[in-house]
Amino acid sequence: MKKTLLAFFLACASVSWSQCPTCNPDLSCVSADGSPTVCPLELPAAFSGEYYEEVLTFYMPASVTDPEFNIAVDLEQVTITSVTGLPFGLSYTTNNANGVYFPLNGENHGCATLCGTALIPGVYDVNINVDIIASVGGFEITDSRSFSYALIVEQGSVSTETFTYSTPAGCGETEVLFEATLSGTEAQLTTYAWDFGDGNTSSILNPAYTFNEPGEYEVSLTTSIFDYTLQTVSLANINDNGDGDTEEFFSPPADPYFIITDGQNNTVFTSSTVDNSINPSWSNLNILLENPPYSIAFWDEDVVTSNDLLSTFNISLSEGELVFNSGDGTVGSLVVTLTASGALTNSSTITVFSEPDVTITALGSILGVAEIGAASYQWYVNGMPIANANSQNFSASDIGVYSCEVVSQQGCEAISEDFVFCGTLQPVFDPLANEVYVDDDFDTYQWYYNGIEVQGATTFYLVNPLAGNYSVYVTNDIGCAFQSSVIIVPVVSIKEISKGEISIYPNPSNGIFTVETTEPIEWVKVLNSVGQVVHTSSPFQTKWQNVTNFEKGFYLLEIKTTNGFFKEKVLID
Repeated sequence: MKKTLLAFFLACASVSWSQCPTCNPDLSCVSADGSPTVCPLELPAAFSGEYYEEVLTFYMPASVTDPEFNIAVDLEQVTITSVTGLPFGLSYTTNNANGVYFPLNGENHGCATLCGTALIPGVYDVNINVDIIASVGGFEITDSRSFSYALIVEQGSVSTETFTYSTPAGCGETEVLFEATLSGTEAQLTTYAWDFGDGNTSSILNPAYTFNEPGEYEVSLTTSIFDYTLQTVSLANINDNGDGDTEEFFSPPADPYFIITDGQNNTVFTSSTVDNSINPSWSNLNILLENPPYSIAFWDEDVVTSNDLLSTFNISLSEGELVFNSGDGTVGSLVVTLTASGALTNSSTITVFSEPDVTITALGSILGVAEIGAASYQWYVNGMPIANANSQNFSASDIGVYSCEVVSQQGCEAISEDFVFCGTLQPVFDPLANEVYVDDDFDTYQWYYNGIEVQGATTFYLVNPLAGNYSVYVTNDIGCAFQSSVIIVPVVSIKEISKGEISIYPNPSNGIFTVETTEPIEWVKVLNSVGQVVHTSSPFQTKWQNVTNFEKGFYLLEIKTTNGFFKEKVLID
């Protein structure tokens, strides 16, 4: 059964035991060529923090034609076994509670309802796992497959009656932007008391707050509205406009009163008159200042002549005592208080999820991240994704820089720090080639013999090794720098060589040995234990004897005659 025949409808069906509404399949959902399909082909985007509900109908014909082999395949049973990778807060319910469909028996349509409130924006790869029973030419076949369906959750905004906030949830350290939406008129005072659910508060209009720890936080806002009320008016003195009239001659001093007008120049209050006083006081006024700007004018009441205007002042909408002074003698104060008009409290929950723990540890060549049961894993080497490396653990075989990207079941994504995998290094002794070597995967090499550095031994191989313990220290440009394990090179029996065309004697020797051949010797090279050429001769005769005093140890002779090439090992003790 080809994946292409089933991918459309399998990618959208799933089973969930949540309480999404039931659905009825759309029987008009068919395909032009009779192949399986789903309606709609693409899901509308969801928005974080907002309720989402979408009905999917999938069409399952009783028989389909395999496009590769052009044979009829009967779909006997399709079972939705599980679904993973859903955004946190969303779930599926199919119209068949057990998720089993029988297309060959006429059950050619099914449907599923996707519902809930997604919390974290992102693009989610929903993996749908299915079991299929089909028949081809009378033979029953079974298959298990996993399909992916992309679901986009865009950033949404969330609101209560009195405030909005940028996101209902986040991963790790989460900043949320809050905005108060309720306020009084310009003639009122509005205060805001935010409680972020973690012991911290704020009184500003639109706070931005960062939640540092995972958890659920009940955020509340109490919006309080106050009216400004004029309570007391007092005069300490009045100017000379209150003197000189006929009335003051008989009953000094003045007879003051005041008039308050609003922003439309309407008279809203006229006080009583206080006779014969320059420092009267009016209290318990309870004048609501709801149409600013307000002004207060002080007058001297006269019976015979016209009333005299003493001074005029503006009333500031602020709580407390306002002192005024005309500069020409009228001095006094006003007392304005705040009166509660109303208060409203709303709250909502902000959820902060833990970011995935993407710490990489190694057990030998097995790399693993700490996060268990994540929605998805993706391993990288040297910045490139590794095909099919999608589980919590990964068996590394190549030296390199590894990382792992993890998406938790809540939709939180994190990528690990780079992990340098250097592997292990075990030298190998090749007795035929008479050399010790390691894989040529590093940049620098330094060999050690019985724990002592071998001068000049800086390649990935070491020729003509003496019997004993060998290891190599390696480095590369990604940060690997370590000592290999130790290999023991066994004692090799050395004896005089005589085999047909060549003889070497004595071997071992005290420093002088002879080479005889049946053909003229074109050249002889003597190599030390690290592969360096320490002597070269070109005798062009059948017998050669060294005249150089070599240090004790193993040496390799490379001999070229007119008829062949030989390599032999000698020991000087």
